Amino acid sequence: MRVTFVTGGTGLVGGEMIPRLLNNDGDGVVKVLVRARSDAEAAHRLDETLSFLFKEADLHLARRRVSALRGDVTLPRLGLDPSTFEALGKEVTHIVHSAATTRFDQPLDEASAVNVQGTREVLALALLASRSRLERYLHVSTAYVSGNRNGRILEDDLWADQRFVNSYESTKCRAEIDVRARMGEIPATVVRPCAIIGDSGTGRTRTFNVIYYPLKLLSRGLLRVLPGSPATPIDLVPVDYVADAMNHLLLQRAAAGRTFHLTAGEQVESIGNIARLAVRFLNESRSAEAPAVRAVRFVPHAMFHLLLKPLLKAAYGARGREVIAKLEVYLPYLTTRKHFDTSNAREALRGTGIAPPPLDRYFGRVVRYCRETDWGRRPPGGAA
Repeated sequence: MRVTFVTGGTGLVGGEMIPRLLNNDGDGVVKVLVRARSDAEAAHRLDETLSFLFKEADLHLARRRVSALRGDVTLPRLGLDPSTFEALGKEVTHIVHSAATTRFDQPLDEASAVNVQGTREVLALALLASRSRLERYLHVSTAYVSGNRNGRILEDDLWADQRFVNSYESTKCRAEIDVRARMGEIPATVVRPCAIIGDSGTGRTRTFNVIYYPLKLLSRGLLRVLPGSPATPIDLVPVDYVADAMNHLLLQRAAAGRTFHLTAGEQVESIGNIARLAVRFLNESRSAEAPAVRAVRFVPHAMFHLLLKPLLKAAYGARGREVIAKLEVYLPYLTTRKHFDTSNAREALRGTGIAPPPLDRYFGRVVRYCRETDWGRRPPGGAA
């Protein structure tokens, strides 16, 4: 029987892994590390996640096979008592480490506590489990460990004297360095997704960050200009592709010791085309009385703030500065032109049907889900 331990299971990627892990083995169980003040709160947080992921007919079975372990990746032994930690190390067969802080503006010490020290604590469990039943440790990194590098980024690349634009990139790189150092001792696989958006079939997501914030401003007529060139590539992939690929790699013996870019590859779109698609789908999904969303213009960086600040100040008043600060954390990604090579991923996924779909085939669903839920403020009508 497979026993899979998941960190970040109440988040976007870790949560989407849970149904796939249950499908891998009819008898397998999943244990999810949940940060909470009590066991009851941990169980409640997990149940909210399961209720979002599973239809009512499947929810009862999921509750029987998925359980919460109250803990914290930043604490010694993941916040578990010694006996629980030792028992987990003896029984676990697979580990999926997806817990991370993904805030771009977080202070370095706070990001390090989760992304670096948290990874070291999970690696300690993996080392213990490798003496017993461990078959795979799957580490969720990010394609943006490449920092400010331009051009072609290989999957085997890691440290190349790059500089980082935020604490998220730098701490995820340090964590991946630690994982690589242990690859001779544990059966580790590293996956590097790019920016992840909603499910390609439904548009569904539990997090509305990264591209969603500019998209919300655009929908309200408050983002009429963007800095830089419309030709800059922006890598987006749907969460179902990432979770399907991760699940496949988790079970492939040949994936141990290797790194995989889970990025758009040849399907990557330019920011100019993404902006055009966004305007098109926002207008298609708007109500009859709402004003049409206008096309976005690209301007030099020096002009961007001069044009945008008055608009946001008029719309948000004193909060305009806060809105600009939130938007500015994404601007560095409009200045680098990089291509993430996906040779390892394409080889490993060949023949499975798992591949990133073209953005224009599903982006409308992502936008409609945003509209339907008011960017996560209300539940989707009739969603499972």
